[in-house]
Amino acid sequence: MPEKTCILLYNPISGHGHLDSWLNIFSTILIERGYHVLLLTPNHTSLISHLTQRGLADSDKLQILHWFTTPPNATISAWKCLWIRYLNEMPCTLTPENAKWPEKIKKSACRCAFRMIRTIHKITCKYTKHIKTAKKNRETDAYLLPPGEMALRIQQAVQQARHPPDFVFVMYMDMFKSHPSQWTIPGQQMGTPWAGIRFSPRALTKGEQVEGHYTDPQLRGMCFLDRQATNNYQKKIPTKIFQHLPDITNAALPTTEPDLVRKLRTQAGGRHIVILGGSLDTRKNIAGFCKLATLADPQEWFFALVGRTYPNTFNDTDRQALKKLKEMEGINTMLHLDYIEDECNFNAMISASNIIFAVYKDFPYSSNMLSKSAWLRRPIIVSDRYQMGEQVLRYGIGRVTDENNPKLWLDELTSLRATGVPDEAFSRYNNIFSEEALGNALESFLNKCRRSSR
Repeated sequence: MPEKTCILLYNPISGHGHLDSWLNIFSTILIERGYHVLLLTPNHTSLISHLTQRGLADSDKLQILHWFTTPPNATISAWKCLWIRYLNEMPCTLTPENAKWPEKIKKSACRCAFRMIRTIHKITCKYTKHIKTAKKNRETDAYLLPPGEMALRIQQAVQQARHPPDFVFVMYMDMFKSHPSQWTIPGQQMGTPWAGIRFSPRALTKGEQVEGHYTDPQLRGMCFLDRQATNNYQKKIPTKIFQHLPDITNAALPTTEPDLVRKLRTQAGGRHIVILGGSLDTRKNIAGFCKLATLADPQEWFFALVGRTYPNTFNDTDRQALKKLKEMEGINTMLHLDYIEDECNFNAMISASNIIFAVYKDFPYSSNMLSKSAWLRRPIIVSDRYQMGEQVLRYGIGRVTDENNPKLWLDELTSLRATGVPDEAFSRYNNIFSEEALGNALESFLNKCRRSSR
């Protein structure tokens, strides 16, 4: 695209996993390559910090737009926000010990109400044909966002823009409802060609339908981190543009050691630290991580579980494992079950560890933990299936193993501790999964989208 092209980056949510990191990376790449960038995100704290570190916070090519917190359906949005918080049992829903009785009553009532709503919802799902159909289309998840809300928010925000956007790029398409009925109007409302990135595309098995947003004539294409998915979708929808992007990460470290890192080092006391971090849902194999911690010699190994938990995804085994890990905190584990907003501080936790645990269950997607492993020079252990296993084998940055056998994991940890990973393996990975490689792929995609708009 020409130098004066203006791209609006829309980030639908903030404070979840590495999503803010992707916004930071994309905005940096585009500004440094001469694009005008409009940023629309609910929380730009991390973004400003990152751009300041890169010397771009005061760039004349950057404008951060106001995130309107009161769209037309403000009551519904507030209700959904409460639902998400209480459904996931976030820390803000817990009652502090020193809370006054009105706050205790309020939060207790909210917890009871949302549990009752969830129970009613589950019963309804069993007997209502409409809900069953929605479930088949993956629409029963309460957190999925309506595309119309995005379109209205962008409409409002661009009124402040110094340059009207030539193109809109949505940073997290996984968060939107995907039934075609949801996408009949939003593209027209935005009035601008658009594209996005989806981190967990459908497998497109026989008979599986593509997501509804591909019916929008304003949509030019989609980016994936999975090369096979890119090829599958391109064959399925040849009228759209699909681009594979390398899964990279921000591996910067803070200038001073965070208190949480000092706590980790102190509690580990010289033992080898194994860390499981990020968004902690059932696929992260918390139950297996707990079993590994119980099998390992507590005099030699220390285990850190770091990240926000999503209890609504947990099964009984996960819940029991988390309870067991909390009981083991005084022995050989440390838990920090909340989101670390500053990614540099999260990177410092990984850097303070010896081995990254990423033996996820039934996880066919990409993960930026591989890039953190390579850039921070920390070996990683992953499942021997899917993308992560293939890449670890190809580049030699760690070990692959059966995702259901903790005894084998312990053997691999012991072997990794003894042999380590050659530095050239990390360098080889970093040459492929670099910011420059991502920038080239992204710019190629945008140029193709521009040509398709003519």
